Amino acid sequence: MPPCARHLRAWSVSVTVSVGEYVQPFTKVVALVELDPLRLQLTVSEADVGRVQQDQTVDFEVESFPGEHFTGIIKYLDPTVRSATRDMVVRSHRWPTCSTA
Repeated sequence: MPPCARHLRAWSVSVTVSVGEYVQPFTKVVALVELDPLRLQLTVSEADVGRVQQDQTVDFEVESFPGEHFTGIIKYLDPTVRSATRDMVVRSHRWPTCSTA
């Protein structure tokens, strides 16, 4: 993530054309992800559903940033448990922080 990403509304995650390539109007040339806030979607097993609530803090790690710990806030709880997997979808928001390095 670029330094001071909290000042950006979006960040490029993939470019779909090459330098010098001709494109037509409305050709998709880049995919953008909104960073303000970042969203994390996770699943909670049916046995743990009662331990999760809205506005609860969530600490997590991701493989792309080994050794870094992130904190988010649960903002959405699916009102149902999925019957096939016996779990519930939860979404958390995390606001990017500015690096001073």
